Amino acid sequence: MDQTTKPLLIPPQFAQYAEKHEIFELYQRMLSQLIIHKPEEPLQFLIDFLKKDVNSPAILVLGPPASGKKTLSQLLSKKTGAVLLNQNSLIESLPNNMKNELGEKIKNMNLQPNDWVKIIKHRIEDYDCVRKGWILESFPESRVQSLALLSNGIFPKHTVVLTGEDSMLIERAAGKRIDPKNGEIYHTTFDWPNESSIQNRLVIPEKYTEEDLFQRLMNYNRHIEGIIDCFKATTKKLMLINQKGMFLTRFWTMLADQLALKLQLLQEFC
Repeated sequence: MDQTTKPLLIPPQFAQYAEKHEIFELYQRMLSQLIIHKPEEPLQFLIDFLKKDVNSPAILVLGPPASGKKTLSQLLSKKTGAVLLNQNSLIESLPNNMKNELGEKIKNMNLQPNDWVKIIKHRIEDYDCVRKGWILESFPESRVQSLALLSNGIFPKHTVVLTGEDSMLIERAAGKRIDPKNGEIYHTTFDWPNESSIQNRLVIPEKYTEEDLFQRLMNYNRHIEGIIDCFKATTKKLMLINQKGMFLTRFWTMLADQLALKLQLLQEFC
């Protein structure tokens, strides 16, 4: 057989190395950035991209309502030093010109996928996000938003998707409480504060009735597979386990430690 037509046999250790160090995902990010930006000097562009890409986390944290996305995002931010972003903080940090441009849409809660991508892209290009990296909580919420992120060159290195039974999520939601003073989240069963002053000021979050939660779960379940399909190369699913006597904060700390350690190892090897 002609050498040029022989099938290419790749030793299994090559594939194992590529999978371990996420080479294929890195190649995808590099090629996508080249196609989107079309730099005059591709080699220097890739060198600059790799310096920034290796040293800064880029993480999506997704999951159904009451799964603990905010808690995990906060812990990951503390562990990695990355900037924590969510829809509220993104809007609050908008410069005045963008607030004026999108003011009516923000007021009517009618921001379109491309509007959100414009807001996110502007924020992650700020110095703190470039230097420290970013963690984006609870976005995207649909496949259309996911594709808008990708088409604008926003590629997460890790997509963390929390999963759990609907019945467990409803049980968790029933006991959720928020401290209006600082936004800290507690639970009547799994994470109740010791200080009576904190206990007395805790409130039940809005839109956490059983009917509201059912609607939000149905909406989430309708969209999540389409979102995962867009980020399947970087997706890690974490199953929630509700065990009596297991403090929720310890569980989240354990997950955050594992993910932060993996990020550190990736940065050392890449």
